[in-house]
Amino acid sequence: MKTFKRLVLITLAAMLLFCTPAMAKIKSYKAKKVTATQIIKQVKKKMPITNIVPVSRKSRPDLAPMFDHPNMYKTKINFNDRSYPSIYCSVEVFRSNHDAATRLAELNVTATFYDILGITIDFPSTNYRYKNTIIRLNDAMPTAYALKYYKLLKKIIK
Repeated sequence: MKTFKRLVLITLAAMLLFCTPAMAKIKSYKAKKVTATQIIKQVKKKMPITNIVPVSRKSRPDLAPMFDHPNMYKTKINFNDRSYPSIYCSVEVFRSNHDAATRLAELNVTATFYDILGITIDFPSTNYRYKNTIIRLNDAMPTAYALKYYKLLKKIIK
């Protein structure tokens, strides 16, 4: 089992190493300077969201380094959808398209890593990225419904 775990860690390290340079090739377009708060205000007009909780250095000191770390979000808000009340979701806004793409790659690699090890994570998510924003929706939400959020996100950010 130790050999298997070592192999998985080496594979993960290789994936991170080889995925990151590829992200640098993504053409970066300046997205409208929007915050997670502004996005949520618009989403709330069309989707039944509730329990809106802005994530900040003060509200989540454990996540404080995420705000200053390269490729991490500049604003984030957690919320629930009333149609699926036990489902946790979030909107993360990044400084650039490249940062959002890099974060999305990290999320996907992490999910794959946990999957390989058979570890259940608290928040299995389907992540949609549009320009410099990622909307994270719980896997329990049906895809057709989740796509409504993505389409709405594309309308909000021009």
